[in-house]
Amino acid sequence: MALTDREVRAAKPGVSQKRPGEPSVRKLSDGNGLRLCVMPAGGKLWQLAYRFNGKERTLSIGSYPSVGIADARRASEAAHSLLAKGVDPNAEKKAAKVARAVAAPTFGEVAEGFLEKKRKEGRAEGTMDKLVWQLKLAAPFLNALPIADITLAQVREALLSVEAKGNHETVRKMRSTIGGVFRRAINLELRTAADPTVSLKGEMIAPTVRHRPAIVNPKAIGGLLRAVDGFQGQPTTAPVCSFLPFS
Repeated sequence: MALTDREVRAAKPGVSQKRPGEPSVRKLSDGNGLRLCVMPAGGKLWQLAYRFNGKERTLSIGSYPSVGIADARRASEAAHSLLAKGVDPNAEKKAAKVARAVAAPTFGEVAEGFLEKKRKEGRAEGTMDKLVWQLKLAAPFLNALPIADITLAQVREALLSVEAKGNHETVRKMRSTIGGVFRRAINLELRTAADPTVSLKGEMIAPTVRHRPAIVNPKAIGGLLRAVDGFQGQPTTAPVCSFLPFS
């Protein structure tokens, strides 16, 4: 008998016969080889049991609720169509995965294009250094992955690695920069899914804002103006700073 969505939602793990009281995998059949496996920890996985060249095989379809009943059944039908043509669904799945990996650029490759675009736009050297540094922090987690396959969880892991060090402002800017790479991939039609960093907005710990007290003492203002007059850096900085005490 086919499963209902209510049955799938309510499904619980089985009980081990060898170790009474301990949970075990429970398999619920939906028919035609499709089954829902309820794992001891509570996770639910769709699988298709089939035979190919006289051997029993299992095709992993996905986890519930990311893959619902309707999606699992469509995947099962597609697999049976392949079997009818003499094609092993598992072999087809592996071939498709390899093809995607070869065709799809990695996050690191798209990030290089993102940085090159910023350079051509004339971004300041200091700005470019910050962008390169932020992407370097994400590199160990994302650079080698095909950008079309990167999940929200993988982006979160990269951000959490920096957040764990207490660098909350860096995490905020890093999320924005990673999002810029994903948006470039979307605009170049290298990625069809949405930018995963959008869902992480407000999720990470916000940096603590420290307000600086205004200078109200006339002598202190005079000291600031003398410092501005003696400034030897960027020529446009001094004229702007001279207005700050009065703005």
